[in-house]
Amino acid sequence: MATVHETLQELRSEYVSEGSDNLARIDRLIGLLEVQADATALEHLHRRFLGLAGSGYTYGFPVVSTLGRQGEQTCASAFHDGRALTTADLAACRGVLGRLREEFERLLAVHALGPWVKRPAPRARTWAAWTWAGREQ
Repeated sequence: MATVHETLQELRSEYVSEGSDNLARIDRLIGLLEVQADATALEHLHRRFLGLAGSGYTYGFPVVSTLGRQGEQTCASAFHDGRALTTADLAACRGVLGRLREEFERLLAVHALGPWVKRPAPRARTWAAWTWAGREQ
């Protein structure tokens, strides 16, 4: 049975590995908003950034949280006022997205090397394997 620490590490690794999908969704939403104002797309973008702000702290990734909060704040006033994002707002969202991509790439590299990464358990050697191993020498 996995310990709480092992379970948390597995969840963190899963979160990091799913980051690129989440960022791709944010990218598509920004792209849609760059073409035309869309209240639904703005709401989804706001929620995506807000989700990263909360989940970053939950999983122990404060940079993700800080960047998510920046994106959320960029969208918040327009979302709550019912107006479209300005060109400057969209550029700010793109900037946040770029920094989030860099952070998730860094986290992927760290988590690929970390001790929490699932590795196949070493196979137990049976009596027959030991016997044959001795004959091959």
